[in-house]
Amino acid sequence: MNVRETTIGFLLMALSAFTFYITRDFPPFRSRGVTLPGPSFFPRFIATALFCCGILELVQAYRQSRSAKEHEKQPAFQQVISDFIRSPGMGTMVISIIGIVAYVLLLERIGFEIMTAAFLVVMMLCFKVKPVKAVAYSVIVVIVMVVLFEKLFQVPLPPGVFHL
Repeated sequence: MNVRETTIGFLLMALSAFTFYITRDFPPFRSRGVTLPGPSFFPRFIATALFCCGILELVQAYRQSRSAKEHEKQPAFQQVISDFIRSPGMGTMVISIIGIVAYVLLLERIGFEIMTAAFLVVMMLCFKVKPVKAVAYSVIVVIVMVVLFEKLFQVPLPPGVFHL
């Protein structure tokens, strides 16, 4: 079987199982005696979709291995990993993951406005948006979100250090 597709399939299925495990204690939503989808509905819905995608990846890997000629040499696992690390989007993926972790860890300390604008600028620059447009779009998005959530919906956003 193709190592890459097999690995992705099993990782998707494991992530799905982990999501179901985490959401097992989420309370159901009851309204007027009727049980409705609660907070676990959306994560479990996405986990089910991921599980199905994992199965499709495994089926695809199996089909590719059956259709491939037996005498062709399959690439070694180290070669597959090396090719994956050197792939064109790997830098953007690593920066995205680091950015998300930094955003979550620093949001309360620095504040929503500054952290969100900085995160959006970095992400847009990673995706080759011109710097002036990246800053302008980020500021517009932050203003819209603050007006929507803080002013309209009365949802408090983390003020951070500067209390903007």
